[in-house]
Amino acid sequence: MSSAWYTEEKNFLLQKGYAVPDNSKDYRVQQDGIKRMIFNTTERLVLVIPSMFHGEKAYTPFCIDEWKEKLDLSAVTTKFSGLMQHIPWHPEIGLTVEYPFIHLPQQKEYISIPSGEYTRQSESYTSIEKLIQHPLQWFFEYQLFLSHKGGTSFPDESTLRGTIADAVVQKIFTQVNTREKWWLDDPAFKQVVSQTLDQTLLEQGVLFLEDGFKRSLIEYRKMLSNYLVNLKEIITANNFEIEGTQVNCNGTINDQETNGCIDLLLKNNNSFFIIDLKWALSTKSYIRRIEEGTDLQLALYQKIYPGANASSYFLLNEGKLLVRKLSSNLLGQAVSFIEAMDGVSSAHTIIAAEKSIDFRKKEFKTGVLEVGYEMPLEELQLGYFINQELEQLYPLQEGDYGMKKFPYTQDLNLFLGKTH
Repeated sequence: MSSAWYTEEKNFLLQKGYAVPDNSKDYRVQQDGIKRMIFNTTERLVLVIPSMFHGEKAYTPFCIDEWKEKLDLSAVTTKFSGLMQHIPWHPEIGLTVEYPFIHLPQQKEYISIPSGEYTRQSESYTSIEKLIQHPLQWFFEYQLFLSHKGGTSFPDESTLRGTIADAVVQKIFTQVNTREKWWLDDPAFKQVVSQTLDQTLLEQGVLFLEDGFKRSLIEYRKMLSNYLVNLKEIITANNFEIEGTQVNCNGTINDQETNGCIDLLLKNNNSFFIIDLKWALSTKSYIRRIEEGTDLQLALYQKIYPGANASSYFLLNEGKLLVRKLSSNLLGQAVSFIEAMDGVSSAHTIIAAEKSIDFRKKEFKTGVLEVGYEMPLEELQLGYFINQELEQLYPLQEGDYGMKKFPYTQDLNLFLGKTH
């Protein structure tokens, strides 16, 4: 397994002028492919390896030996075969034939759909955000049930860090644990975080155990231990009880049943405090949400959870709690109070979102939905943006150069005319 390419295949593509990754990337491609096989296996995996490849003796992938030192791979075996030394398809078929160009959809400002009332039994923060910001994607996903489902893939390092940190919080931050001796002893608490991290890595973060992540893992362990101490100190200093993690909540927005899941719910007397955990690529973006009242997720959870009177973001990779000034009088060095713009509050955010939902529902009745990606917002003449300020709607997200921002998960972009 010395290369991810058959010689005939690679030469054909090079002769046609196509860019082909150089050999330095072959090992990573091979390693990722084997990972997918392992994580998709339920009982046993047999890796069949050509005994010779490009005239050279092939070997068992190095990554298998590396992982065996850390994981139980008894269900994974390898077998060498002399039947896989040559290109597995006839030269006249497969990748060695050029096909005519096809015409792809062109970018559009608006797309027509059958007019009517479109509803769902229950909405969530994610679906409401899509309805307001990306109505066509909401229509594709929740009415036509069209969505892209990729094969087995691996999260990037930033996403993986956030997922693991969230799982560690769920295991450590329980009301029962606050009664343990180690809870109030910072060195002992950090030791528990480290042990819990090790357990979580084996369950969800195997990729982090590879040799290439050794230095990164040392830094991550230290950072997570220190920053979770900050979160613990906020809970202790304000006499909070931990009501739970991943707490379900249900309520109504515009008479529409709405549900959510609160990352960390705290209680003091009869009032509740909501914390949404984030692994932030940009701290400024979350500060700006609180300043401008575009923190819809916080406002929504605060509305539909009875007794919740304040909410905040805790940035796991910064060790900071971001909360709107005047909405809470929290103690703790890691608490950052954000000054909001005039008139901004959680109630204001919910009112704007309710107006926006009504506005989008009326658009569905006309049968014309806004697309307009990669276009200046001010050029979208039919609707939302030009009415945004006048009708006090929840603001559309603006991308680079004043363009309408593409959705975070860019499913079905071909339908929208995005081909690159």
